[in-house]
Amino acid sequence: DNKVSKSFLGSIRYLVCGPKDSYYAELVSGQVLWSIGKHDKQFQNVMKTFSVHRVAFGSFEIDASWIVLSKYGKVTWRNIPRRLERKLMSRSKGMAAACEVS
Repeated sequence: DNKVSKSFLGSIRYLVCGPKDSYYAELVSGQVLWSIGKHDKQFQNVMKTFSVHRVAFGSFEIDASWIVLSKYGKVTWRNIPRRLERKLMSRSKGMAAACEVS
């Protein structure tokens, strides 16, 4: 569990917060800090293997919900709304990559 201390506040390049104390922070130095509100091996693997561009957390009512965009156009997710999942899965390779998520 990587806690964001007050000493990092002036050096945060990107920060997203979610339920159950989940967060993803990228510092100006390039260091990345993150925490997921419940044990989630899939999210941990994404954080280890993706060059993360953006993260969004959804509801954690039933289970962890999130979507991650990589700096190279890859998208991965868990427990997102079905309509959004269908939309992402129907995208053709020739389309521009998703670049923002909230």
